[in-house]
Amino acid sequence: FYVDVFNIEDQTEWGPQIKSLHKNYNLQEFGYEEGDVFYCKKRSKTHAFLHYFSKTEIESLITDIGFKILKLVNVGYGQNAGEILTDSKNGHFFIIAEKP
Repeated sequence: FYVDVFNIEDQTEWGPQIKSLHKNYNLQEFGYEEGDVFYCKKRSKTHAFLHYFSKTEIESLITDIGFKILKLVNVGYGQNAGEILTDSKNGHFFIIAEKP
């Protein structure tokens, strides 16, 4: 199983802003989890939902559904696209997992 997910700590993406908005507007009171976001592209009426994950959150989710994580790295997305990064505060999480 291969997956890449948005990193809520990514300083080059929306993650830090999403965390701040979640706290400032008490969005947990409305049932939203930290990392939840709805957005709409310019000139479009279609809305989309996505979720930015913390490393702990995505690791827990993957193992809770019965997968074993073989590799988890940060990969550049908005900046340094496709490069494996050493700074955990940048890039997406790229995960390779298997079902034992």
